[in-house]
Amino acid sequence: MSDKKISINCKIVQSEEFVNCGGIYTLVDNSILRVVSPNYPEKGYPNNANCLWQIRCKVNMVKMEMKFFELEQYDNYTCPDRLWLSLPGDVQHEAELQQQLNNHGCNSWPEKLIFKHQAPFSFNLTFESDEQFRYRGFELEITGKDLGPPVPADCGRTYRLKKRNTKFALHTPNWPLNYPKNSKCKWTIENPLHDQGHYIKMEMIHFDTLQPHHMLIIHSKDDETRHQFTGQINNKNKVYFFKTEGLEILFLSDNNYYDGKFHIEVSTTKQAVHKNCGKQQIPLNIELKESIATKAKPGSWPWAVSIHSYTFPKQVLCEATLISPKWILTTAYCALKISKNTAEYFVRIGSYWSNEMEESWEFDSNITNFYFHPDHQSDNKNDIALILLQNGVPIPFNKRVNIACLPEIDIPLGRRPKYANTGWGSTDLDNKKQPLYQAITSPLSIYKCNSTLKWFQPITNHMLCSLNKGGPYMCKNDESSQWQLHGTIMNYTRAWDEEEEDDEEKGFVVYTSVVAFINFIWQTMFNYENAI
Repeated sequence: MSDKKISINCKIVQSEEFVNCGGIYTLVDNSILRVVSPNYPEKGYPNNANCLWQIRCKVNMVKMEMKFFELEQYDNYTCPDRLWLSLPGDVQHEAELQQQLNNHGCNSWPEKLIFKHQAPFSFNLTFESDEQFRYRGFELEITGKDLGPPVPADCGRTYRLKKRNTKFALHTPNWPLNYPKNSKCKWTIENPLHDQGHYIKMEMIHFDTLQPHHMLIIHSKDDETRHQFTGQINNKNKVYFFKTEGLEILFLSDNNYYDGKFHIEVSTTKQAVHKNCGKQQIPLNIELKESIATKAKPGSWPWAVSIHSYTFPKQVLCEATLISPKWILTTAYCALKISKNTAEYFVRIGSYWSNEMEESWEFDSNITNFYFHPDHQSDNKNDIALILLQNGVPIPFNKRVNIACLPEIDIPLGRRPKYANTGWGSTDLDNKKQPLYQAITSPLSIYKCNSTLKWFQPITNHMLCSLNKGGPYMCKNDESSQWQLHGTIMNYTRAWDEEEEDDEEKGFVVYTSVVAFINFIWQTMFNYENAI
């Protein structure tokens, strides 16, 4: 029998019976502790061993890696010789770790275990052998890591994104450990760069599933946008963009303990707006005053887009609007038509005639993918979708192809904004040749729509309605002379004014309000392909 000393940045303890049989050690940041069975690796461990390692941690994360493991055993749960781990009851993922150890039984050990606890804390390792047989034993490497001080339970503060490179993080209380019961955190984020076109960007670096009564609520200051998270963040939507001058963020938990946490990074990003959006190089052949539908001049509405099937290429399936070189905006109802097989459909850019491509500036593009609003419902709620084009529009645009501007939440349109809608009217399978039509119209108030129209559901502030029938609903900004897309025509949107005797004047059209979904639109374009 020999006496060896182990120096591992921890307290050095000598065994009285066997070499390496237990001891008391202190684990600090970046220290590595090597725990081995008695007499390892020179010879097998002795009979009747009873070794206890007490590990005192001044760190809040511990990693265990089993380098070698061989003990006497007969089946998974009949093991004369055993190594087991004893953890504090409130250690993070304690139940999961114990289950992981139980799944291995007593004849094996997980290759890697990681657990966290607020420092300081202690845990034990125990090894016992019986009076028969000797096996080689085990070699376990334990590493300590300090993840930094925990966030207080009552947390929250005001952040100001005053520079373009400003960045900060939001954590649950006690991060990186589990948050305590009855947590309440309120953060206020100010975005003074909002007027310069900067969005607030929130990236969910880590987001565990939250219980129903544990929630994160994000509220935009200057509109009615409100996001509430009580479940796991989908990886495809882990980055969120908010075009707003500020956010209020609230995190709440109840009096139940729950194993979860989140880490969110907040920064700013520049809105990529094309400065020439919404401009026409081909003058209109219609006065900007209320009128009936007339034939448009070819190329005068350069963002007009039609969607066709390869089976019936001369029929306009539905209308859409070009809003970036690779994106078009339409209704969810339209996107549903193509959702079963996008390869069967194509998009015609710079469309004029409904049934054929006659003009030199027109070209077709296949469809890469489509994106519905996550809360779209069949009853026309959140009836909006984006379609990503496979072949983007070449830049610079030609005189008859351009993109429409998206509306701004807080920029006035002028005293008397001009509204227009465009479309190909009723198209069917008889290959009737239809030009693009245009009409100047006026919007109706929500009160007027709901008080006089007979429609199957109330018209909300997420909708618009107008007297004229038509496709995309455009508005010309008096100050910039640029056309903005304000509405996409909804499915089943014929509403009727029962007081009007003339059938031709009874028709109203209900649109999805684009400005109500502007954050969804920009977020989708930022998240997928960076194709804005």
